[in-house]
Amino acid sequence: MFFKRIFLLVLIGIVLILAYWGCDDNPLAPENETEKDYIVYMWETDHAGDHFYMGYHPATGIIDTFTAEDGPTWDMKASADGKYLFVATRDYVAKVDLQTLQTVATLPYRADYGVAVSPDNRYLAIIMGPGFVLADVDNFSVIYEDTLLDFLSCSFSSDSKKIYGYGDGSYHSIVKMDLENDYALTSVELTPGLIIYSVLPSLDEEKYFIVWNYDMWFSQFQVYDVELDSIIFREWLWAGYNFIELSPDGKYVFYTEAGNYTDVNGENYFTIYDIDRNRIKMKVSTVGIEDGINPEFMALGQMAMTPDGKWLVVGAALNGSSLISFNVSDMEIDEYIKGDSSESYRNYTCQLNQ
Repeated sequence: MFFKRIFLLVLIGIVLILAYWGCDDNPLAPENETEKDYIVYMWETDHAGDHFYMGYHPATGIIDTFTAEDGPTWDMKASADGKYLFVATRDYVAKVDLQTLQTVATLPYRADYGVAVSPDNRYLAIIMGPGFVLADVDNFSVIYEDTLLDFLSCSFSSDSKKIYGYGDGSYHSIVKMDLENDYALTSVELTPGLIIYSVLPSLDEEKYFIVWNYDMWFSQFQVYDVELDSIIFREWLWAGYNFIELSPDGKYVFYTEAGNYTDVNGENYFTIYDIDRNRIKMKVSTVGIEDGINPEFMALGQMAMTPDGKWLVVGAALNGSSLISFNVSDMEIDEYIKGDSSESYRNYTCQLNQ
């Protein structure tokens, strides 16, 4: 009986030891050791006019600085798989390999109104206004070109089969291009008198998220329901630096506004809109965060989100290099990096696919 008890105690001890080590093979490893290290890219120009790329790692807070053969001028987008940067310079669009930091291909178009990458990593849209080019991401050949099409923005649908933009003779109409139907164009005319600043479709394309420029002082964020053919939500914003970002799961829309420097406790935040509930989930204030220009709050501008939907990185709106990293899971600002007012980070971009 005595030996049976000893054997039982030893057996229990072995089980506990195995359970302990099985729960954590490396007790010193970080909690997020399985978290992928996505990089949000941006670029800045120094006083000498030289271009530098920045790579911010929201999971670790590290910022890398590197140079490449071609520096951006107008716009920059990461490929959907995170292997390349598509850089719009003054004279051409370059495909930059992020491993070698070398330009591997160019297209001779001046993308004054930016570039866009399809979620399936097949297409690169080049917006010249007027002039539109659709290129193959892999071989960088031109698939489609329209020298008269006057798009002023471009967003792909989640299935990469359609492109949404505005312009083409009407600044208050949303234009849709069907890539599988001979690039046919259809348009939806919305509020006359207002000028669209940006448009983004929902994942199911049943709603359009729009920022309007009303005048030099005010803008509006609006949600247009396709089936109802009506605006189902709207909010007035301070004009300027109004950007929108859709979460990868399609649950939230994030939109920014620079705020009013004369009203510190007022409009200095970015907003999270809940799509299913058709209402604002929360406003995230930056009062108390210094952006390198104003010591009392950070004026917000461009954004990029990691493809796992965990991190939203928001940059300073004006000439500054401050940024904040917002943890979407916890719904709070996780990190703030104070920049230098002599630097200016631009064109925040991250890969689209995990």
